[in-house]
Amino acid sequence: VNDPNFARSGNDIHSNVTLSVTQAMLGCAKSIETIHGVRTIKIPQGTQPDSQLKLYGLGVVNQAKKSPKGNHILHVDIKFPTVLTEDQKSAIQNLSDLGI
Repeated sequence: VNDPNFARSGNDIHSNVTLSVTQAMLGCAKSIETIHGVRTIKIPQGTQPDSQLKLYGLGVVNQAKKSPKGNHILHVDIKFPTVLTEDQKSAIQNLSDLGI
């Protein structure tokens, strides 16, 4: 695969996906670029930093070995805000007070 957004390992394709804190906590639908085109996937609630999500059957086939198609592995990065407004700080403090 000759694309800087993808890496290949055997029949699997690897790429990164960046989520906001709220997307990771609440879950969301996210459009993901694959070598087979854009796919919309469901990000599960509670997705953790450095976790991996597997998109089954969206990898490649080794034609020489007639192997089954690999998977697309998404490596999750969560982007935390570096600056918060007073309202955002208050909302996060309220979540903390609730034990989150």
